[in-house]
Amino acid sequence: EPAWSVDPEGRIRGPRIEIWRIDDAFRSRVLERSGELDPDHHRTWTDRVHPPHFTDFLLTVAEHAEFRERWRHAALYYGTLAGAAGSADLRVLGLEKCATSLFNASDLEASARWYEELSKYPDQRLVALGNLGLIAERQGDYAAARIRYEHVVEADPGGEVGEWARQRLDALPEP
Repeated sequence: EPAWSVDPEGRIRGPRIEIWRIDDAFRSRVLERSGELDPDHHRTWTDRVHPPHFTDFLLTVAEHAEFRERWRHAALYYGTLAGAAGSADLRVLGLEKCATSLFNASDLEASARWYEELSKYPDQRLVALGNLGLIAERQGDYAAARIRYEHVVEADPGGEVGEWARQRLDALPEP
């Protein structure tokens, strides 16, 4: 018997491990069993799994979903990554990517909640505020968008993010 083999269901078997391919069929089976859950529910998983291995897994699956433009799946895994991350850098990555994926899925309210959380990190505050302005603009709340963009311009008057916010301000309808 060989040390490694692939069974008819696509599982790779080795002497002591079993690896499952993460493909559409696998995701469908997981969704059938667990249903659609938001990232907050999945954070409870992280207490039961060894975080370094789990975070690597989450990042891989999230990136795959993002590549396939499966925005809700990507948001789910990035949100779970944000909750499971042992480092601030990985948490920030999860927050930003989850918010962006939800924005791409046109779930602006959920995206705004994640950007609000991201804005608590000083290095990410301007990007989060700019995106919160964009969300308000898309929702037709031009007054809120204007306030967000003005904060960004004040904080970064000569920078790239400040310039982007200035352009967004110029494009807004007059109050």
